Amino acid sequence: MSQKRYLQILVYFAKADTEPDITEIEFIREVGKRLEIDEDEINEILDSEADWQPELPKSEVERFILFDDILDLIAADSKLTEKEELETRKIAQKLGFLPSMVDEIFKNLRRRLAEGITLNKLNNTAELNKRNPLSYGKYN
Repeated sequence: MSQKRYLQILVYFAKADTEPDITEIEFIREVGKRLEIDEDEINEILDSEADWQPELPKSEVERFILFDDILDLIAADSKLTEKEELETRKIAQKLGFLPSMVDEIFKNLRRRLAEGITLNKLNNTAELNKRNPLSYGKYN
């Protein structure tokens, strides 16, 4: 999957509940930087229409990372809309996640949002990235 297409999928989810929140835009910018996409291209992707014909990752690891980024994105504004959940459940199915697993993930996501937790960040990801040339950010 191309890095640009990956970011376009996140833009689609940011726009799923109408206008993206500034925290969602900033999250997308962070992911774009993690994927080493230059600022101009990130802006171009953010300004583009978010069509939904995704080329999904083939790798199990990349599918998991994409799904986790989508969850972080929809939680970035501290709210979960019905449309965001519906769209996320659709992509989860296409990515191969079991419905029971997705139910549990959303249960935990709602709990995290109620507690004020919005992102799954690990400390010192820059140091971790030096060990692995692949840009999986917090998973390296």
